[in-house]
Amino acid sequence: MQLDHLRKLASSIGNVTAEYMLEIEEFRNETEEVFFCWRHKENDEWNIIVELTKDGQLIHFYIDEQGKTNETIKLPEEKLEELALSFVTKHYPDADVVFTFEEWKKLKNGSYRLTYVQKALELPLPHTGFYLTITPAGRITDFRYDGQARKIIEPKSIASEALMKEKMMKQVTMNLEIIEFSKELYVDGDDSYKLVYEPELVTYRYAADGSEIIHDDFDEEDDEHVEKTERLVRPDISADVDTLLGFDENSFSKIREQDLGTEIGTVWRLNDADIKTDQDDLSLEAFFARRNDGTLKMRHHLETGLLLGSFSFLERNGTLNLSFDECKKLAYQLLFQLYPNADKYFHYVVKNHNDDDESNPHYHFEFRLCINDFPVRFGAARISVNRTTGTIDHYMGPDIKVNELNDINTTPTITEAEAISTYINYTRPKLEWQLEYKDNEPAYYELIYIEEFKTERGNGAYVDAHTGQVIVRKF
Repeated sequence: MQLDHLRKLASSIGNVTAEYMLEIEEFRNETEEVFFCWRHKENDEWNIIVELTKDGQLIHFYIDEQGKTNETIKLPEEKLEELALSFVTKHYPDADVVFTFEEWKKLKNGSYRLTYVQKALELPLPHTGFYLTITPAGRITDFRYDGQARKIIEPKSIASEALMKEKMMKQVTMNLEIIEFSKELYVDGDDSYKLVYEPELVTYRYAADGSEIIHDDFDEEDDEHVEKTERLVRPDISADVDTLLGFDENSFSKIREQDLGTEIGTVWRLNDADIKTDQDDLSLEAFFARRNDGTLKMRHHLETGLLLGSFSFLERNGTLNLSFDECKKLAYQLLFQLYPNADKYFHYVVKNHNDDDESNPHYHFEFRLCINDFPVRFGAARISVNRTTGTIDHYMGPDIKVNELNDINTTPTITEAEAISTYINYTRPKLEWQLEYKDNEPAYYELIYIEEFKTERGNGAYVDAHTGQVIVRKF
């Protein structure tokens, strides 16, 4: 089917009006799928995405119109569900027969989500079936069709839950760490910081027949509980933040700024940047090149102005050949400029830099937030230093309010054994299908046992180290 025909078909499916302009059009040879994206001419945040197979079959439709609330009609739920299923069966006539109804629920934004899946042994297969989102006025805003499973390996036998619980619970350990008890993520969250016991992530799982499956790709260095860290030494500060980032406002022009709630995102483009991309090229690669080439992107905290992140898309190739230790000193300087008491909060994560690719001009450094040697969840700062220029090309700060960590009580009231006992009381083995991948082999589904940590109020996440209560996730 010709590309121009697919474009017209996608435009029709997406109800694309003259207010939108085509921004991305790309045929993906490896999957034989075509991707289209239209952007609103007056609002960069509004876009319509349609993905089709080469034969014109709809795979994905998504319309993003953030902040657009011009719907006044509210249809009954029964009518909305009927409209949703009608849209699906228009594109896939047998979808409601091939797949099994899983869920119809109301989302936080007021829209509704319909989900159908394929099942085997009465259990859902992930990444199968379809989902669809519809507004109260009956407008489809999101649809994805995942289709049917290609290969399912059913077990010859299934071990009992009692046997699996005995096997699993023998391996349980707990680690102390600090979390932000956020209102958004946890039931009864109050945005304070808590010392908690986290169930240790085991390095294996079990097949449905009870046999152990080893994780081939597990790397201890990726586990923050086994990281080697060292305390920071305060450096001599010889440069300010802008100098370290290689940013001179007089040499850049601000091309975009976005309110991200508690943050402000800004995009600066170097005044003499050489943008080589053809403006008529609608490929995804060209789209990102037009938005990124010659830019420096930054995130700042809205109230304090603290730099939260910086990412350079500048072609910086200098004549220097800085050593690892020289680059490390520059990384220290940035961290202490942003956090004057960094040595009180951060530990340097020790890694073997001898394995770094010599062709890569960057050395990468990680600093983990720790209070009294207890790691803080999501509390890492990552810095990449360009060893040919001495500039810091990438910085990602911690998603934590560092100045609020001072008052945390880091002495647990309950023991690890008590926390384990609580965990065991609320844990049971659960069967579920998992999609597995192996090199040079088709993906397949395998039935496995996982540990389900569930209370009457929802899925557990941690055990409070002071009260012994289970902290429950909202999602």
